[in-house]
Amino acid sequence: MPSTTTRQVFYLPGFDPRQPETYWGLFRRESRLTAARRGIDIAVSEPSRSADRLSLDWTVHSGATRTRYGLLRWDDIVRARFPRANWRRLGTVPALLWRLRRSGYERRMRREARSFAMVIFGVQYL
Repeated sequence: MPSTTTRQVFYLPGFDPRQPETYWGLFRRESRLTAARRGIDIAVSEPSRSADRLSLDWTVHSGATRTRYGLLRWDDIVRARFPRANWRRLGTVPALLWRLRRSGYERRMRREARSFAMVIFGVQYL
């Protein structure tokens, strides 16, 4: 009988106020697409919240590998600090761009990561 490899993955999402189930849904959808493209079996379990409600956990089985995912929650903190409307976020862009330019960060970023800087700063100047 082949041995099973077991892994544990801890995931801390970015500054995003969406519920953790959103990430599980994205993971499940992409797993299905990957399984279909590669002709392999990938089984994603239903999510379950930990007893302390600080993580959302699910298990993935693929071949001889079993991976336990733990999405560590902080969406409540993010939601409390996330701007309520897009216009409030957009209102802060000119001051941010001024600080980036004045500090020299914009120039260094353009020099070191030209393609990335063109996307980031180009969108702001439209």
